[in-house]
Amino acid sequence: MKYGSYYSVTLKESIGKGRGVFTEEEIPAGALVLVEPVLILSDFEQMESNALLDYLFQMGDLKGVSLGIGTFSNHSDNPNMQVKRLVDEERSEFYALRDIAIGEELTHKYVRKLWFSPA
Repeated sequence: MKYGSYYSVTLKESIGKGRGVFTEEEIPAGALVLVEPVLILSDFEQMESNALLDYLFQMGDLKGVSLGIGTFSNHSDNPNMQVKRLVDEERSEFYALRDIAIGEELTHKYVRKLWFSPA
């Protein structure tokens, strides 16, 4: 499977959220948008205080970090993407939940408890 973006996307400022991922072309509902390798973190690495803590996600009994532009996709209670975490393959796949317009920010719903106030 090819890693990376299957559509043209860019990283830019997202008002009230820091950086975000935006599409540069229309994306149809159901499309595979991004595929990213995942770095699985050991218990020792999880306990360390570092910048990666804000990007951790649960993958079965493990925790991991996606290694790609999808890491910068922001939370939304009404997301336009869904993330499928494939533990055995150590990858994340991002799928469009609906048609996504040019210039729209790509978002997904964070599963774990939010540590910030949504914008």
